[in-house]
Amino acid sequence: MACSSKTEKEALPIQAKLPPINIPKSDTTTIVSRLFKDLSYIYNYQLTYTTKIKRKQPYYSHRNVEVFDKKTGNRVDSLGLEVPDIMSFAENIDDARSYITGKDKNKGMVDNYAGDFVVADLNFDGREDFAIPTHSGASVGPYSTFFVQGNDGKFTKDAFLTDSVEFFPNKIYPEKRMLLTLVHATAYSVGEHKYVLNNKGQWHQISHRFLGE
Repeated sequence: MACSSKTEKEALPIQAKLPPINIPKSDTTTIVSRLFKDLSYIYNYQLTYTTKIKRKQPYYSHRNVEVFDKKTGNRVDSLGLEVPDIMSFAENIDDARSYITGKDKNKGMVDNYAGDFVVADLNFDGREDFAIPTHSGASVGPYSTFFVQGNDGKFTKDAFLTDSVEFFPNKIYPEKRMLLTLVHATAYSVGEHKYVLNNKGQWHQISHRFLGE
């Protein structure tokens, strides 16, 4: 995300631009699909976006994620979720990154937008998880829905990450079992939030401070 202090003494990182908005010109139903083979060493991820447009406005937007075993080709999980209509204008199904394989790992983020699909070990258990932006946060960027993988290999929504952390983390610290987010607080500052997962599997916010004031 791009932000600077009043005095410009402490400049925050300059980050990439959001994908261009593409508004359909007529009543349509669009289905876009993409298979990602470079986000994991174990799985291939198939993303499918379905958007219905009426009078140049989206009134239905659905995203589906299918997870396939690389070795057998078998589908091991499938998840679907509806997203607010406005999100369909900003989607970019090709924009994905992985903290597992390193694909676009160091690509800049703008307003907490890490990509339309992000694979990472978010709860430090050695299994990969993923996040999808599902709500528009205006100037603070998109809120994400987080899915974590269980012992059975299935993915379920993580309530704390989705409802409390909300934004995809700017930094992930596996050795500290910590996530760090930077979120716009005022026109001149951002809020830095740190979340730590304890040995009992419980998340806690351990600090919150303002940067750039």
